[in-house]
Amino acid sequence: MHVFASEAYGRLTDTLAREFQRIYPAVTPHVHAMTTREAVVHFVNDSVQTVLIDRPFNGEELNAMKESGREAASTFVAWDALVVAVNMDNRIDSISLRSIEAIVKGEAERWSRVPESRRTDAVEFVTTSQNTGVHEMISRRFGAEAGGLRVFAVGRSQEECVEYVGRSPRAVTIVSLAAVRNRPATVKILPVVTLVDSVSGRPAAVSPSQVTVDSGHYPLCFRLVVYNAERRPATGSGFAAFVLTTAGQKIVQNSGLVPAVPPSRVIQLTSEQ
Repeated sequence: MHVFASEAYGRLTDTLAREFQRIYPAVTPHVHAMTTREAVVHFVNDSVQTVLIDRPFNGEELNAMKESGREAASTFVAWDALVVAVNMDNRIDSISLRSIEAIVKGEAERWSRVPESRRTDAVEFVTTSQNTGVHEMISRRFGAEAGGLRVFAVGRSQEECVEYVGRSPRAVTIVSLAAVRNRPATVKILPVVTLVDSVSGRPAAVSPSQVTVDSGHYPLCFRLVVYNAERRPATGSGFAAFVLTTAGQKIVQNSGLVPAVPPSRVIQLTSEQ
């Protein structure tokens, strides 16, 4: 069994595959981490039957699937979120969706154009390549498809982007919550101003976490999906089903993501005699 995974989830997919093999020793899984676009191209071209990616297929990809007569089953397996990471030396406590949009579109070329920041030097927006799911999600979410993202530097992975931010006080990146779990001590994650406080009536900032993603209060959430195109149910569909089991969802939760199937607890009710 071969599973192609978006690069940020290669380690998670490998952990899931190893546990799947422990339960079903006859299965020999091989996990390959790559950009989301690469995984999708291999899938559409029938080079692989199972992928775990961080975005749904776009219109172009769905049309290619239809023309080839290839059908795919999708399984929603986890929630993740886009997070804004800056250097600890950047005196900024939170950021609005409008300021994020200004940064990614190049409208805010200097930090002085970002109201929440007290810096005045140039903004260094770093992100991953156009073939990654994160890049595509940022473009779609902030309406930058036409003009493209205004990028200072491109990292080979989300972790590399985070490491760069840790070295440069001028830098900012937008990556997945999964990618910042083991971030350098010189990197901080910004709460996003999105809600109006019910008491004060003023805007409130929400920090990304498993709790705020699960509750829907954090605004930049997205789904992880397993696509499987086996003509008959086999190891790929079995793997997708395993990810939704209690054991699979526990691995998802331990990785810092939000399980698609919320964990349940049995509560014993007692009555007074």
